Amino acid sequence: MNVACVEGLSPFDFAEVPVANSIEHPRDHDGRKRAALAGVLRFEPIEPR
Repeated sequence: MNVACVEGLSPFDFAEVPVANSIEHPRDHDGRKRAALAGVLRFEPIEPR
C-alpha cells in the first residue's frame, strides 16, 4: 500500500516504510517471498511532533 495515497496518513507517520522496486509485485513468484523491495525509508524526526 502506498501510504502517501491514504487520506490522513503520511509516510512520516511511520518510523520505517518498505519501498517497492517498482518492477516486481510480491506475488509474482507463486507466493514465494522474493526481494521485490528496493529498500526501506526511515524517518527520524529532529524534534518531537
